[in-house]
Amino acid sequence: MQEVPLDNYAKDKNAGVRDVGSDQDSDVQQVQGRNYDPQNDQRDMKRLGKKQELKRRFRFFSIAGFVVVLGLTWEFSLTTLVFSLSNGGTAGSIWLVLVVCFGMFFVMLSMAECASMAPTSGGQYHWVSEFAPAHLQRPLSYAVGWLCALGWQCAMPTVAYVGAQQVLALIAVCDESYVIQGWHGALMTMAFVLAAISFNTFAIGKLPILEGLAVVLHVFGFVAFIVIMWVMGPRANAEVTFTNFRDDNDWGNLGLATLIGIVGPATTYLGADSAVHLAEELKDASYVLPRAMFSAAIINYITGFVTTVTFMFNLGNLEDILASSTGQPWVAVMYNITGSKAATIVLVIVMTVMYFFCGVNQVTTSSRQVFAFARDKGLPFHRFLSKVRPDSGVPANSVYVTLVFTCLIALIIIGSVTAFNIILSVSATGLFTSYIIVISTVLAKRFRGEKFPASQFNLGKFGYVANIIGICFLVVAWLFLFFPPVPHPDPATMNWAVLVYGVVIIFALAYYLIHGRHEYDGPVEYVIAPDDEEEPEDIFASAPGLIFPDDTRNMHGDDRSLIVYKSKRFGDIELRTANSEQEADRQLFAHYLWNAGIKMAELISSEPDARWTVKGERVLELGAGVGLNGIVATLAGAREVVISDYPAEPVLDSIKRNVKAAIPQRLSNLYTIQGYAWGDVTSHFAADNANSFTRIIAADCYWMPHEHDNLVQSMIHMLHPSPDARILAIAGFHTGRLKLANFFDVAVSQGLEIEEIYEEDIDGNQREWAKKRHGGREDPTARKKWLVIAVLKRKQP
Repeated sequence: MQEVPLDNYAKDKNAGVRDVGSDQDSDVQQVQGRNYDPQNDQRDMKRLGKKQELKRRFRFFSIAGFVVVLGLTWEFSLTTLVFSLSNGGTAGSIWLVLVVCFGMFFVMLSMAECASMAPTSGGQYHWVSEFAPAHLQRPLSYAVGWLCALGWQCAMPTVAYVGAQQVLALIAVCDESYVIQGWHGALMTMAFVLAAISFNTFAIGKLPILEGLAVVLHVFGFVAFIVIMWVMGPRANAEVTFTNFRDDNDWGNLGLATLIGIVGPATTYLGADSAVHLAEELKDASYVLPRAMFSAAIINYITGFVTTVTFMFNLGNLEDILASSTGQPWVAVMYNITGSKAATIVLVIVMTVMYFFCGVNQVTTSSRQVFAFARDKGLPFHRFLSKVRPDSGVPANSVYVTLVFTCLIALIIIGSVTAFNIILSVSATGLFTSYIIVISTVLAKRFRGEKFPASQFNLGKFGYVANIIGICFLVVAWLFLFFPPVPHPDPATMNWAVLVYGVVIIFALAYYLIHGRHEYDGPVEYVIAPDDEEEPEDIFASAPGLIFPDDTRNMHGDDRSLIVYKSKRFGDIELRTANSEQEADRQLFAHYLWNAGIKMAELISSEPDARWTVKGERVLELGAGVGLNGIVATLAGAREVVISDYPAEPVLDSIKRNVKAAIPQRLSNLYTIQGYAWGDVTSHFAADNANSFTRIIAADCYWMPHEHDNLVQSMIHMLHPSPDARILAIAGFHTGRLKLANFFDVAVSQGLEIEEIYEEDIDGNQREWAKKRHGGREDPTARKKWLVIAVLKRKQP
């Protein structure tokens, strides 16, 4: 179990949650911008019937960066699209990229919705197992698992091979006498994947940091390449570039020739599921994962399309660049544009480093897919492949299998561009098939009117549109991925992907019939269906800002968590929340620690001015919840503290437990724990303590407008008549701004005066209090980042 720093409003203090439930394997840490509650991931894993074995080390920006770098769209656009110009020409390449981006966008949306419903490393084969008709769940899931494993394993040697070619091109640029040999590419491919796998095995904890560095280089590299080409390049005629469709291979039809060139764009924009296979290593996966997929896809589509258009404008003589001694036409293009060997070397180095980053990510995704399918007993030697190293949380055996597979493929593709294209097509066809089956099962389930699991990225009725467009695009692209590049092919120009694809399908079927069907149950057998799920939120009916994970959660912990408030002044304060399940109407009482309570504790501890000082004062805490502020007030030297909350046994027992653990025995005579209902002015407690407290503190007690009169009545009844007596009030806006405005109106109308009031956000920025912002249309996501902080006192005659 680990401490979890939580966002609070003090830069020198932290609160944290330590999981004390059954899942002891989670690496629970903070998600910046959205407070991480490990219970969300634990709930998802419990529903999916999975044990948490991998460490959750990714957050939104690192996982989005992962997808951007793994996609590497502008880099692949430079290195691979030129080889398909004979089928479609420059116009075909440009418009085909646009079509592929359009189609893959809807594929991505469909996959993102599934990822939110079932955030598991298994991805497609799990979703098919859960969403397909019962009689098809096991065989379809098994087939999809094999296709995904095939697709991602073949993607690894593809990336390693292209990366290796950049290294060889770099050598060729530096030494013009160097002649590239086929076996050079094979050895360099092995070295490339070995370096990537070494990082994944021994430095996996640094992977999120690597993503940040890779994204920076990716962005700056993109800008550099684009600027160089537009500023220094020859720039062909726009009409010719956008309308010059070519059929150099004599297919006899420009449309057919263009569609056959889809292999390049399809493989460039492949990988809508790449982040999915890291779902079990991502914090708050059901929320963050689909939004990361959405964000990364938009970035990849834009950079890839802009690069394609720019490159097609600056190709120069196609025959000359294809004959380049570097083996990389884009290198010849950039050398012709810059006229500088030094500049070209720098550009090739940038491209090589980016392919290394991509290779690292490729290993991660490929190995996690193998691990997940082996964990569900879908692969031979599944016990070996599904082992996870306890020290690093890495499925090392699956990583090593990826290494061996890539090295074997590297031997096959020695000196053969045809073999490379086969591997490229096999990767794309395997993954495209899995996408088609997944989205088809989801669409069929929609038409059957069956209920889906709760989702934090629900497409609502738009899901029908996204699914149908995605399937139509995938089917067309899938068919043309099997076409040879030329009509009437010979063995050297034949696209043997269909053969490899068929062999894998036959092998998987044979293994399933002989052995797999006796072991493979399918993930759905372990899925726990909740008895009562809330209807998912339709994100397309919400504010656009909700697509991105900047939604600040204001509550921390539950009855299965141990919250740790960290203070430089008082050390760690451990707190448990109440379990109020036996009192259904009180389940939100004392069930969380709210950020308003954290801010109150900070101000009481730091004493920014005399009004927030509790030393020597008689203090009443109303709506104590977990009792944090009463504890801090006692430790800060209050003369006497009464910690009160609603008189429910679970609530008071939780407070007693927390107070006893946090306050030394020698101070036990300074505090009292009291059950108290707001508005009570006649009980013995209320009568005995009338006009006696010089400080009343109340954090996040204002979310029930029907209780405002009672709350204010209690405050006035208990507050000392001294002009120095104060009420310290803090609240979050998560329940709405108007509710808080109503409380202050009631307080003023009943005889209190607001001495100071302002708003403060999670970064400590302050602004004036306002009853209404943006004409009453304030973005809920932005609003929840703010607190209102107020000091009240009696009106003086």
